[in-house]
Amino acid sequence: MKKLFMPMITTAILATCTLGTTSVFAADGTPDPSTAETPVTAELELKDAGPITPPIDPSDPNNPGEDLTPITGHFGIAYIPKPLSATSKLENTGQQTIALKNTIGKNKCNVGIRDTLRKKNKWVLSAQLTWSGANASFMDGTTITGENGQAMENIAGVLGNIQNGEVSTSATSLSISNTPTNVLETVDGKQTNGIYNYGFENPSLVIPATEKVPAGSYSGNITWNLAATPVTP
Repeated sequence: MKKLFMPMITTAILATCTLGTTSVFAADGTPDPSTAETPVTAELELKDAGPITPPIDPSDPNNPGEDLTPITGHFGIAYIPKPLSATSKLENTGQQTIALKNTIGKNKCNVGIRDTLRKKNKWVLSAQLTWSGANASFMDGTTITGENGQAMENIAGVLGNIQNGEVSTSATSLSISNTPTNVLETVDGKQTNGIYNYGFENPSLVIPATEKVPAGSYSGNITWNLAATPVTP
């Protein structure tokens, strides 16, 4: 009887110890580890930028007043005004303002910037007037002016308000001289995604002192320059 009783006691003690140990671990309840991470990566590319439609004049939809540039990407100058010209007789003295028209006889001008990078880049569009040729020095001090300068968004050729205020202009009264004049720029902290248009009306050549300008043919250019300063998206 004694030989049979002792193993039974030993078995009971071992069972009690095992149950007690399990109870201690269950009561603690602290997860280890408590966090784990699964990496996620994504390579995203923009689709082709596609064609650009200059602003459409409802009265003459088949003759845009702008020339497209060779832009193919998502950021750059999209279109600029057609060549401007004038024929006039000079006054004998003093300042003279001569109206300019483009090659299809319109007095409205538009320049467009495509920025569909969907970032918060900082950029500025400026304009500068330069004259070339043997008679260039006679045009020193001249300017090209414009009225009703506006910043708008071009959506498939239709100009409308810039909804999020991401692009603006301070050139409501335009004056382009031999030093760069800012005409269109982004607003800090705003995301751009569109074709942004600066438009003005009634372009004119302003000669400050006609008595210093001889008769002749004069050739010059308005240079539109887009300068970008990338910032963190």
